[in-house]
Amino acid sequence: MSSQDSVDKPMATDLPDPFIFTGETPLFALIIGIDKYKHNEHNITAHDGIRTHFDNLQGCVADAADIKEFLVQTLKVPAPEDDTVETFDGPNTYIVELLDGKATRGKILEAFQSLIKKTTIGHENPILIYFAGHGGEADAPDWWPGYKGFKIQMRLPYDFDPRSNTDRDSQGILDWELGYWLTELGKKNQDNITVILDSCHSSSGTRRNTVARGIKLEPGYKIHPSALSEEVDFSSLPEAGGRSTKPAKGHEHDGLASHVLLAACSKNNVSYESDHNGKSRGHFTVGLTGILRDVWQDYEKEVTYENLIRRIPDLQWSQQPECEGRYNSRILFTTMEHPVTRTTSSESDISKKIRQRFITDNKLKIIPGDIQLDDDLKRRCKLTLGQEDRPTLVYVDCETGTRVPLSLGPVPFDIKHINPILKRTATFFEALGDSNESDWTKESITIEQMELENRPPSTGGRPPVLTPKSCSRNLMDGNGVFHIPVDIPDKDGGRVSTKYGFKITSTYTKPLYAWIFCFNMSDLGIGTIHQPSVSKGQGDPCLSASNGILTIGYGTGGGTAREYFLRRDVDVDICYLKLFLSEIYEDLFHFGKGPFGRVMGAAPEQFANRSTIIVPIIQERK
Repeated sequence: MSSQDSVDKPMATDLPDPFIFTGETPLFALIIGIDKYKHNEHNITAHDGIRTHFDNLQGCVADAADIKEFLVQTLKVPAPEDDTVETFDGPNTYIVELLDGKATRGKILEAFQSLIKKTTIGHENPILIYFAGHGGEADAPDWWPGYKGFKIQMRLPYDFDPRSNTDRDSQGILDWELGYWLTELGKKNQDNITVILDSCHSSSGTRRNTVARGIKLEPGYKIHPSALSEEVDFSSLPEAGGRSTKPAKGHEHDGLASHVLLAACSKNNVSYESDHNGKSRGHFTVGLTGILRDVWQDYEKEVTYENLIRRIPDLQWSQQPECEGRYNSRILFTTMEHPVTRTTSSESDISKKIRQRFITDNKLKIIPGDIQLDDDLKRRCKLTLGQEDRPTLVYVDCETGTRVPLSLGPVPFDIKHINPILKRTATFFEALGDSNESDWTKESITIEQMELENRPPSTGGRPPVLTPKSCSRNLMDGNGVFHIPVDIPDKDGGRVSTKYGFKITSTYTKPLYAWIFCFNMSDLGIGTIHQPSVSKGQGDPCLSASNGILTIGYGTGGGTAREYFLRRDVDVDICYLKLFLSEIYEDLFHFGKGPFGRVMGAAPEQFANRSTIIVPIIQERK
């Protein structure tokens, strides 16, 4: 069962030690810094009813200059030939810097488009997008389906007008639109993109000589359709996942599957600037560039994005930087994953049972029959070993009777090659068997999966957006199993391509963090469907208290719409959706590292306030 996610990425250990980005593959950067705003003289009404001023900022241009200095002096990226360069059209243009009056909405989007079209950018070229300036947040527009009740964030260009208006050039750059251009860039660049945002979505006013990099828009502020470029297609949003499901065709690089985001603060937090050695600077950028210079000065190897965000010094006023993205364990500015290791003091019972069916006295010895797994799994599943032309492991779901042959892969049948595969098989089932479903989970968590459809916005000329079908129902049966029909014939003799999304609802009294994995039985791969952002502190929960909703594949929750498919030699397959829910943030990134045959992390340790939910997804050919 193949998918985009099954392509092996090079690991850091494949390269000379120590490894660090050296600039041999040229980096391209779009740097934006805005202190002075065209319409800052207009007063706006804050949510608390107090008239507040749309302040100019003082440290964003200096922050942008610091980022450029790091790129030019430390990473040896060629400097711009002159300060008038506004696009990447020139053959020797590696850095475009848009400051103050040059950072209009039109020029920012034009620079993005020229970056996408630049023919000298290849799959391995790192790309950096940096923005320092004001951010804002407004209610999702009524004319865009599926977003009622959601907030939409935006970056504010130089010519943004905080009053509702119909002028395209006076609109903010919505995160929708930013995500679209990053997705288009990812299709060309293969996701080696770093985005740094030193801004926030709202202002708490000034605090002891500090200024917030965000404004509160008036409660009645309306996002006009002119805020969206005609070519923007928002038919899905971030991330990708497992093997028996795959990102919907054309959306493999959507959202956070195309880039890593380093944000100055969490969603409900504030990004500040204040005096730093006699010059106003953003707290986040100062801390970030300091760590970056240390990494390259000391020639530190294998520093990842998540390492970087955790090493930033504690910032004033509880400002909590975050790192988001499917590839936040990559080494900075590369496509190299940090190597994952798994250490155990002794061989597990599952590993022993599986190996004993294959190997006795260090010789291959095939013993057909059932392999009973441990207590967490035996009520749910078993492995059966049979010998035909070569040994075949068959996974059997005891509750549904579903049988799935497990491919051992195209490897020589000898101890040297079979032994590590059997160990990884054991690791997979240990991870699946880790179960701790609490009573509060059963009572307060609802999981739904439904078909999605493209629904056009109410304004003409706009591309469709993915939303649940109007007649769609939850595909879970009364026994807690999802049933998915696959390869349904269409009227033209082809096959129907159906997209699916998930909705997780929590009525639990406390906010929750959610990791969601897909365990695929036919290739023993563990894919990440959803993960929380990495933060200096606890960061933003995925599900708010009492009435939290997380959508995957549509809406604003993050996650790519899914498609299901079957190998030609099977008519039924099964995978498991596994949710880890906890009141505190846990780092489970290395829990699943990809398809059968690659190193996987150990099953995470148990915590008293964590609960897990396992949901079977059965796919059947129709």
